[in-house]
Amino acid sequence: MKKRCFVVSAIGAPGSDERKHADLVLNYIIKPVAQKAGYEVSRAYDSRHTGMITVDTINSLLDADIVIADLSFHNPNVFYELGLRHSTKRHTIHIACEDTVLPFDNADHRAIFYDIGDWESHRRTKSRLRQLIQNLETTRVVNPVTVAEAHKNDEMLWGIIDSVSDHLDRLVERLERLTDPPPPGQITRDDFKSFTETHREQIMQVVRAIRTRIDDREIDKASKAVPHVAEFLRRLNTIEKLVGANVHPPFATQQ
Repeated sequence: MKKRCFVVSAIGAPGSDERKHADLVLNYIIKPVAQKAGYEVSRAYDSRHTGMITVDTINSLLDADIVIADLSFHNPNVFYELGLRHSTKRHTIHIACEDTVLPFDNADHRAIFYDIGDWESHRRTKSRLRQLIQNLETTRVVNPVTVAEAHKNDEMLWGIIDSVSDHLDRLVERLERLTDPPPPGQITRDDFKSFTETHREQIMQVVRAIRTRIDDREIDKASKAVPHVAEFLRRLNTIEKLVGANVHPPFATQQ
């Protein structure tokens, strides 16, 4: 079964500038690239229901493997359809003619700009479009919805870290006391016995509980919180290494 590429654009009435523009972009830029990459290309078009968002269109927006949205002309239906697609958190490529001023909510989203009357621009646009399509499987989805979720996720991660940081600090201090070589004769057999399998398992239970609370959250690679989370996880790794190594500090036996 072929992969599906759904094209969103201002279509306009037959013979209008919008229709001519849409047909040129579809047939001379999008189709040659997407079809060569193995995609079946379609777009919303039903002259009997001008301006309506049909069930087929919505299903295509939700289900297509990729959506290419041409934001030229600032058509409201296009932005409505684009918003629906963004909500799926699936791959979408934005394109627009070079004089288009993108709205605030989409201005930060990378777009391919083209000059419909310049053949060299056609070539560059197709080359860039080809590259984006080829890299889809290894590219994370970035749009206003995923960015908003990443910020929310940051807040949740910080809440988790704040709730366990003090406990982690106490674990680190406890392990440092147990693993740092003590002065000769200062550790008793009873002190050593405290570092038993049961003791290690109790520490690991705490570490696993902390990890679970963090791992339950999806950590976005672009998240500002990630460097801090990475440092936090490094400290957990240190604890696991110290406990799992089963290396005991020297001790002096005392009867």
